Amino acid sequence: LLAQEGGTSPVGGRNYELLSGRGNDLGNGGDYVFKANLDGSTADDDVLIKNGALFKQEGQLLADIAPFTLTTFGTASGPVQVNDNGNVLWFATWNDPNLEQNSGLFLNDCLIVQNGVTSIGGFLIDTIQSGQDAFAMSDNGRWIIFEALLANGLEGAFLIEVAEPIAVEL
Repeated sequence: LLAQEGGTSPVGGRNYELLSGRGNDLGNGGDYVFKANLDGSTADDDVLIKNGALFKQEGQLLADIAPFTLTTFGTASGPVQVNDNGNVLWFATWNDPNLEQNSGLFLNDCLIVQNGVTSIGGFLIDTIQSGQDAFAMSDNGRWIIFEALLANGLEGAFLIEVAEPIAVEL
């Protein structure tokens, strides 16, 4: 048993409230990651769990989005991915008042695609999709595919090549 609604979570004093219909993934090396909702305060109840430990939590500050904090991990059923090296690909929004630059895709702690900042073919990304099947990563972590809407109205799937897949230990 990895997690159970009503059961103890890795966040002290908090139990799992909702697990059903939430994104999850299992890597070939046995690493796993899933989205969960915790009981208690709604200000920090959404979490990402990796291998039974807290990976990311709503309200958390990350260097790449400072001074802002995480607010959501996209839709509940949206993906979260783990590759064979244990690296995690995930989507989040944060509380930047500039709503045109407040969401992105992360690989571990690194922001790799950001709306209103990242451009493709000379056009800024307007919206990064976060629903079911909106992004994926190859097992070896070298390739990432994601769906987005560009500022010129083009909607499509886009490919990122990660030149040297990073290791979790970095």
